[in-house]
Amino acid sequence: MARIFISHPSVDNAAALALRDWLVARGWDDLFLDIDPDRGLVSGQRWLDRLQESSQRCKAVLFVLSRAWLASRYCTAEFWEARKQDRPLFAVIIDDTAVEAVPAEMRGVWQLAFLTRGSRFETFSVLPPPGYAPTDVRFSHEGLESLRLGLAAAGLTSFDTASFPWPSPGFEHEADGTTPRRPYRGLKPVDVPDAGVFFGRDADLVRARDHLADLRDRGGRCLVAILGASGSGKSSFLRAGLLPRLARDDRQFLALPILRPREAALWGDDGLLAVLEKAHRDAGLPVTRAELRQYLEEGGAAFLRRLADLRTAATRDLPEGAKPPTLVLPIDQAEELFTTVRGVDPGEAGLFLTRLAEILRHGPEALALVTIRSDAYEPLQSAEALAGLPQEPFNLPPLAAADYRSVIDGPADRVTAAGRPLTLEPGLAPALLADAQGADALPLLGFTLERLYVEHGGDGKLTEADYQALGGVQGSIEAAVGDAFARPDAEPRISVAAAEREALLKRAFVPHLMGVNEANGEPVRRTACRADLPDAARGLIDRLIDRRLLLVDRRVLEGGTEETVIEVAHEALLRRWPTLQRWHDQERGALATQQEVGRAAAAWSKNASAADWLAHRGARLAEAEAVARREDFEKAFKGVPRDYLDACRQAEDSARAAEVRRLARQRAMPRRVGVLLLAVAIVTLVGGWLVVAGRRDLERQRVELIAATAQKAFEAGHAVASASFSPDGARIVTASYDNTARLWSRGEDGAWTSVALEGHQSRVNSASFSPDGTRIVTGSDDHTARVWDVGWLMGPGDWAKNEPLSLPETVCREKLHGLWVTVKDPKTGRNVERIAERLLTAGDIQAAPILGPDREGEDVCEPFLNPQPWWSRLAFWR
Repeated sequence: MARIFISHPSVDNAAALALRDWLVARGWDDLFLDIDPDRGLVSGQRWLDRLQESSQRCKAVLFVLSRAWLASRYCTAEFWEARKQDRPLFAVIIDDTAVEAVPAEMRGVWQLAFLTRGSRFETFSVLPPPGYAPTDVRFSHEGLESLRLGLAAAGLTSFDTASFPWPSPGFEHEADGTTPRRPYRGLKPVDVPDAGVFFGRDADLVRARDHLADLRDRGGRCLVAILGASGSGKSSFLRAGLLPRLARDDRQFLALPILRPREAALWGDDGLLAVLEKAHRDAGLPVTRAELRQYLEEGGAAFLRRLADLRTAATRDLPEGAKPPTLVLPIDQAEELFTTVRGVDPGEAGLFLTRLAEILRHGPEALALVTIRSDAYEPLQSAEALAGLPQEPFNLPPLAAADYRSVIDGPADRVTAAGRPLTLEPGLAPALLADAQGADALPLLGFTLERLYVEHGGDGKLTEADYQALGGVQGSIEAAVGDAFARPDAEPRISVAAAEREALLKRAFVPHLMGVNEANGEPVRRTACRADLPDAARGLIDRLIDRRLLLVDRRVLEGGTEETVIEVAHEALLRRWPTLQRWHDQERGALATQQEVGRAAAAWSKNASAADWLAHRGARLAEAEAVARREDFEKAFKGVPRDYLDACRQAEDSARAAEVRRLARQRAMPRRVGVLLLAVAIVTLVGGWLVVAGRRDLERQRVELIAATAQKAFEAGHAVASASFSPDGARIVTASYDNTARLWSRGEDGAWTSVALEGHQSRVNSASFSPDGTRIVTGSDDHTARVWDVGWLMGPGDWAKNEPLSLPETVCREKLHGLWVTVKDPKTGRNVERIAERLLTAGDIQAAPILGPDREGEDVCEPFLNPQPWWSRLAFWR
């Protein structure tokens, strides 16, 4: 069923054909135009019945409105029929008919566009019947753009592969400029210009487009990860499938150019800088590369304004008040952001992810559309820069068996429609489908079809016999390699000896073009600088490039210089070429070591080359150094990886030297300890003798001093019951039978003087210092104990504040080792538990004592009322 029915009078055949050409060029080739030999009436049909049938079955009707249309009863009948069917209606006015001349019912159609009004015009050259004379038709760009937006708003955006022109204008030839473009693209991804030959994913494309539309309705600002195994066609799905269809739906989406990280996600040829530069150029927004570079380096509001400007520019052709389209940043093969290769700036991938997060969080409404292998998704999913950003996985399953047939037949139909007839023998497709099995079936099928077309398609026919001669799907890669190395004397010349060719080729692939997927141990491809590949292998490399097994590109470096880069066309080649499989199995450990060193070196460099980031030591370091010394790995370890290993070795040697010194010290330790112990023993003996002698002398002096003090007190009429030194030995307190205690201290002239502690009503039996020497406690036959502040006692003061304690009638005569006093402050009523824990001042105490155990653990003095033996001594608990 045709989607669009074009209604026109015969006098406007030229305008109708011009509209057809415009519609087809933009994907709306599913239409009915009666004078089109492919899309209209055919000989023998009843034209009126066919017109009525087509108008009733179409999805929309486009009226080519003019004075002739208004005068045609057939045209007006088509209008009323379409109104009855409730179809979307569009009208374009192609002459000077005034709006007022159009019936009111006509003015209420979905869209009314004026193709004669505007500032820019597009010219179409057509051959209208009945004379088929060349005729030029001019339509205004503004009017056509209005019609395009109306068709898109009505949901008439075409997703059918056949709706895309092929070959795409400007891409009619291969890169050499002379070879007609091939409908089968081999191991390379099917790219945007080949949307017209991308078959087999129609259902997935509709599902993806609906998912993106739903995300737009929810505000965008998320990352959509297109996940699939290696060989599932993710890149082709993005490039030739989804993006061309989003470009048609530019009312809702503004897709930026495709970004591929490679080893330079920001500054590379396909990095973010190049993407933004091309997007601004396409939008007509003047900006220099230097300005964009500064915006990317600094980020922030100025950087985000450039993206907002792109979005604003896309609204120029939208109706006033329409929501601007959502920005779409497509990123192909995002696993390259997390793959360490030679030459990678360790901070560039991180800065790119930071800028990406900045766009999605704070920029204009945007979606990041990312392809990445399923086994490589975890690093992207857990990237610190993207933390908190929504991620929407979109699973791209393996191609269904039934869809492989369209991959084979569809491109043949398109190249035939383009004027280069191509016929497939009936038995060819079943033979291809029978061999296209396994994870790499899709890339191998594409590669086989391309070789089959190049080698045998010149006569416009592909046969099963031709296919078998190539070795089938599974043998096609080996056959291609064999063809590449045939005729060694041809240019570029290569060695005749197969063993020599293999040795040279291995030095090119290992480690420059081949790596290890550390998640599953499978081989992965790398991008290599051509200058790093062995000179002697140049001829072999060029022959593989000529057979499209390797891809070559140019990369612009800082400063404007260029270098040539090479990579394997598809990872399926690494898995399906037995020679490469064997090399990978042999060198898997060395390749993994090189990648491990690369990652560690990048982290070390990123963190200011700090010693804490040196991760290789011992056997691990020795293994890495052994790989780095290999001649074939030498270039892979130059630069930062080499500096990193040197730093690891220096740290290892320093640690080993320190360990040697430690062990030497440890071995010498017993001898040193013996000498030290002998010295300590001698010192201990001498010191012990001196201590004993000193203690004896000190005790003698104390006895003499106490005796002298007691003698002095006795001479003064004070019989002494006890005497005690202060803890520092500078004072003596005595208890006397004259109802006093005295505090003695030596003056500057060496003479001893005393201060009387008066207040007891009977003789004082005991006096003792507190452990810190700041208090004195005395006990008397008057059944009281008093606590004296030494500071007060050494100066003038009112000692009447020392209120007496009520003691039992009798107290222990044995020497006490402790005294607890429950005290109560007369002013605050606060209870204080122990003298040992709280040093009291005079006047604070007003309670009864509880007497503790003696030194030998004998009977204790009970508190309060129980009568005890007579109080002999009183001491602070220690």
